[in-house]
Amino acid sequence: MCWLQTTLTQSQDKSLRRISELKEQTQLDYQAKKDLENNYQLMLDEKDEVIQVLRTQVSTAVNS
Repeated sequence: MCWLQTTLTQSQDKSLRRISELKEQTQLDYQAKKDLENNYQLMLDEKDEVIQVLRTQVSTAVNS
């Protein structure tokens, strides 16, 4: 009976470690996704600003 209990305990410990590893990986993946989304949003904002500047330049050139 002791052997079975030891085996079950070891298996449970291994499973708990794996769960912890997966939780950590999930958190890292979530943070990486969040960082990518923030970077893409910044890039889009910058491109919107460039578009607005170009529109203003075109409008000014047409009205001159």
